[in-house]
Amino acid sequence: MAKLICNSGGAVAIVDYINDAKESARLPGIITLGYISAFDESLAMGVISAKGIAPLKDALIKEKDDLV
Repeated sequence: MAKLICNSGGAVAIVDYINDAKESARLPGIITLGYISAFDESLAMGVISAKGIAPLKDALIKEKDDLV
């Protein structure tokens, strides 16, 4: 399922969601990218190429909610 999501451009959509969402609404997108990246090395590279690192870094630094 993770491979299907990445192959259909879902990683880019998830990264866009993390960029647009605020506060704890980012959490589902962050968890999804983490799951996809942990599943397979090539899928992790897909997340990186979708420019997923910067939004994750932003969420970890700026979000005050400990859950995120």
